[in-house]
Amino acid sequence: TVFDPMYISVYNLFYTSLPVLAVGVFDQDVNDKNSLLYPKLYTPGLQNMLFNKKEFCWSALHGFWASCILFLVPY
Repeated sequence: TVFDPMYISVYNLFYTSLPVLAVGVFDQDVNDKNSLLYPKLYTPGLQNMLFNKKEFCWSALHGFWASCILFLVPY
């Protein structure tokens, strides 16, 4: 081939992982200024409203249901 296989692997690794890493580093729901102005934004996290057993079970059942539909409809 024209290019060394190592260069092809590094190229693919760099250009496929860079966008994901950039989104993970720079993505934010609320900027610093608004997070200090509105402390009520932290209420769901402090009261454990989003990460509890009920939400976990609901998400697991939803995932199971969606996977069943996606498997059985084309089948």
